[in-house]
Amino acid sequence: MTVGIGQVEVADKRAVLTRKAEILEAMSRFQISHNFDLMLLMVGDILLEGTELLAVGHTRIVEKAFGASLTEQALFLPGVLSRKKQVMPPVASVF
Repeated sequence: MTVGIGQVEVADKRAVLTRKAEILEAMSRFQISHNFDLMLLMVGDILLEGTELLAVGHTRIVEKAFGASLTEQALFLPGVLSRKKQVMPPVASVF
């Protein structure tokens, strides 16, 4: 499986998520054009101390990794801010 993970940190995730549909569309185009199985974007909210995880592609992997269902291709992960330590290990464990 090929997984792409992008990450941005913001003080208020709402500012980014107002463009969620546009972001998901761009992620989907990138995922398809680069032959990724799964494409993720972590929108880290430093004030809420958590990440809104956006996913396209084989999103069932994300649901298995975190034991939760995506809603509109997104999942909030409280306390998660590290791509390398907190997102990639659970995702990789599903393979």
